[in-house]
Amino acid sequence: ARARTVVSVPRRLEFRSWGLDDAYVRSLCKTISAECTEIECVELSDNRLTSKSVEALVSLSTALASLKSLKLACNQLGPAGGWLVAELLEAKVALRELDLSGNLVGDRACQELFSAISLFSRGITDLRLAGNQIGQNDSIGESIAILLMDLKELQTLDLHWNQLHGVGGSSVCQGICTNNIDIGGQLKRVDLSWNKLGMRCGKQRQEATGQQPCSCN
Repeated sequence: ARARTVVSVPRRLEFRSWGLDDAYVRSLCKTISAECTEIECVELSDNRLTSKSVEALVSLSTALASLKSLKLACNQLGPAGGWLVAELLEAKVALRELDLSGNLVGDRACQELFSAISLFSRGITDLRLAGNQIGQNDSIGESIAILLMDLKELQTLDLHWNQLHGVGGSSVCQGICTNNIDIGGQLKRVDLSWNKLGMRCGKQRQEATGQQPCSCN
């Protein structure tokens, strides 16, 4: 009988800044057998990938059962890519690190992503979502605050270069305090720079703080 060929798959798939496109990622995924369940890290940041590449990864959810780190920063995933990452987590992939920075994922996809993290990746320690147009709706701030109540092991939260502001921004700050004080969280690094958190005065300030607006112009 012909001997069975065993294909060795590395535990880390690292292709940062290779200029890869969706076709390459789809071909890569086709070479990985569903029987290979030891992949712990996928690093595909700074390429030319769209949601189609994430769809290819979702098709490998069985092979990615041991995945702990997923880095897809600085691609072109958009909202569809964010929804698909949530779908990957819903296949019971328990991540410790997730980096989707610079993908313009948006509020609605992030809300779905947060729900998936709360259910399947509560042990996450590093969450990076910079540059994703988060904060256009105030409700996303409350979603982040609720998420932080579930993530006791989170150490790094990067939300810089988004659109957090007003009531939503205030909710995020309150969520950070709750994580630290009420559940004994482990947050060590939080980046909220390049948002719109500064509330000078007016109705928005009054709603967020319960105080009367000042009279300055």
